[in-house]
Amino acid sequence: GEPCVSVTDTAEMIASGEVDEVESANVAVRQRVRLRLEALPEQEWSGTVKSLRPNVYRQSPRNPLKVIGVEIELGKTDPSRMRPGMMWRGRLETARLPNVVLAPVSAVFPRAGRPVVFRKTATGWQKVEVNLGARSRSEVEVKAGLTPGDRLSPRDLDEPEQGAS
Repeated sequence: GEPCVSVTDTAEMIASGEVDEVESANVAVRQRVRLRLEALPEQEWSGTVKSLRPNVYRQSPRNPLKVIGVEIELGKTDPSRMRPGMMWRGRLETARLPNVVLAPVSAVFPRAGRPVVFRKTATGWQKVEVNLGARSRSEVEVKAGLTPGDRLSPRDLDEPEQGAS
């Protein structure tokens, strides 16, 4: 008398996930999301936050990290490649700023006066002081000192190269 098979309609799928409690203040309904399925990392999918769970909870009995639940409505799906229960990782868009120059955090180096970057020029590398703004884990806004398209050194060129004598 119990069902032994269930059929799932894959025409419309949603992504269910969790966001760290610390980041939850930056999440809102209708916010844009980009995600990648762990089984198909080469393809990026887009969607919007459909709903947020109203309470904070522990991620699991073994993990004390506090999270909130989030449901994401996908812009488009591919039933031939997507399956219910697939794991995914996503990024929420917290702001959209036009005409902003971004630099990798790893290419900005602290100095006594101001932070500096090393910009590629026709004759070599030039040390440039920069004025910084908002930042994420991987990128920082450069308010002054760089122009779009500048190429930066990922290494502090004032430091001797490791292994060099």
